Amino acid sequence: RAVVKEMLLQFAAMLESLAVKPKVTFINGQGTLPPTTSSWHNELHPSRDGFKIFAGIFHREIKKLYPSRVA
Repeated sequence: RAVVKEMLLQFAAMLESLAVKPKVTFINGQGTLPPTTSSWHNELHPSRDGFKIFAGIFHREIKKLYPSRVA
């Protein structure tokens, strides 16, 4: 787990560095869901409730970027 966590942190840092460019947005969802079986369908895919949480995060962040276009 520690190795995967470190790899994901490095990947997030690389994506964050891209987000300084125009028209690039990085929404970091790392750490949103706890590493429990109820949060994840498998090692890669969140459960239905997990996806709902991520959808809420994306909606909030996209609304910040486009307040007049997102309800």
